[in-house]
Amino acid sequence: MKKKIVALALIVSLLAVAIVGGTLAYFTDSEVKNNVFVIGNVDITLTETSWTGDVEPAAPGILYAKNPVVTNVGDNDAWIRVDVTFTDYQAISQDPNAMTNLTGLLKGLDDGTNWEIVDANGTVTGDTITYSYYYFEPLEPSVATPALFTGVEFPAAWGNAKMATLSEDFTITVTANAIQTADAFDSAAEAFAEWGDEIAIEQPADDEE
Repeated sequence: MKKKIVALALIVSLLAVAIVGGTLAYFTDSEVKNNVFVIGNVDITLTETSWTGDVEPAAPGILYAKNPVVTNVGDNDAWIRVDVTFTDYQAISQDPNAMTNLTGLLKGLDDGTNWEIVDANGTVTGDTITYSYYYFEPLEPSVATPALFTGVEFPAAWGNAKMATLSEDFTITVTANAIQTADAFDSAAEAFAEWGDEIAIEQPADDEE
């Protein structure tokens, strides 16, 4: 009887080994997907190839060449906004004989073909007024916009008296802003409304008139 029990235990042990051995013999496989993300960026330049430097002294009735152009030098498409800020707004606007919309000083201003003005009334902050313009489509890498305008001219009718009311350093500042495109945004207006505080900004080295 003991021999039978030993023999039976031996058979069970062999079966256990066979079962363990079977689990080790399963077919196996593994696969890895390596997803590479090439990191891009948003980077712009603002140039004015016609600008020759500060105008000293500025005079009415003379056209001063100034042609702000934005170039996408980054890796990603970008929405573009350009802000044009004038000083001395209060002094100019309070004169009934002077223009209240200072975009009239900008000559060759885009007619809406490539640039869209955000608010024709501008945004007044203290003694400055800013007019903002959106470029009509995403700016692709290595592509430059047409110039927003081509020159600045003070009205000849202003004469000595009116020009004397302006500060000695009357300034026109041009600022270019860029933000990456995204599927959620169909326009520059939507993009800047959502992410206006997180933008790439560029100003030319010389921005005074």
